[in-house]
Amino acid sequence: MKIKGKRTEVEIPTASQSDIAFLLIIFFIITASFAVKTGISLGYPKKDSQPKEVYIKEIGNIKILKDKVILGNKTINENLFEKEMEKFPYHKIIINVEKGVPYGRVVNFLSYLYNKKLEISLRVAE
Repeated sequence: MKIKGKRTEVEIPTASQSDIAFLLIIFFIITASFAVKTGISLGYPKKDSQPKEVYIKEIGNIKILKDKVILGNKTINENLFEKEMEKFPYHKIIINVEKGVPYGRVVNFLSYLYNKKLEISLRVAE
């Protein structure tokens, strides 16, 4: 025997799910601790400071090209850069970077020179 009547649909209420999800996202963003990585700190001249006088013979040049590194007038192997820098007599260095050189590669050179307490000037070719 069949019982006739209206069947009611069973439904799980989901109206508040989006509110709860939003509150959880906000909670995790606020409570999460973000790792702050410090990069190479660059010293910029003060607004009112006078430019330093430096003689051209006191300045060494390093050129970072896409496929090679030129230290002074000598092309060197990138793996021997640190060894060759020990012989490099300059403490003031201009680094010329060719356009298209990967950023990470330049940072490796800069971090090494920065750790050696050298005065660095960076130029990027357009």
